Amino acid sequence: MSANDSNKNKSDKRNNAHDHEAHDHQDAAKQPAEQNATSPERTADEAGVFESLGRRIDEVPKVRAAEDAVRQAQEKLAQAREKYDEARRSAADELSQLREKNVGDLVESASNYVSRHPGQGVLLAALFGFFLGRLFRR
Repeated sequence: MSANDSNKNKSDKRNNAHDHEAHDHQDAAKQPAEQNATSPERTADEAGVFESLGRRIDEVPKVRAAEDAVRQAQEKLAQAREKYDEARRSAADELSQLREKNVGDLVESASNYVSRHPGQGVLLAALFGFFLGRLFRR
């Protein structure tokens, strides 16, 4: 046997091994496709099981009570959001009006308020004086 024949045999063996590997890869690629063919059936069965469990869970009184509590909490949250938005808009409007006024307008507004509500005016003045005293005492 010559060196050329020996090299040819080695090359043939390598090619055969390569062909077998390619065939193995093709078989492996077919397997997931075959498995996927059965998976819709499994999915339908699993969906039926989950649906059945969901109906059973819904029948439990504690679960229904929890659902009602969550629904009520969501409604209260929506109401709180509305009140917050209203208060925020009102505060923003008041702040923009306050920024537009000068010191004379503020003093006039304060004296008008005190003349309309003298008790609250005296109480506010006392609180304001108390806090100013505490602030400057230090």
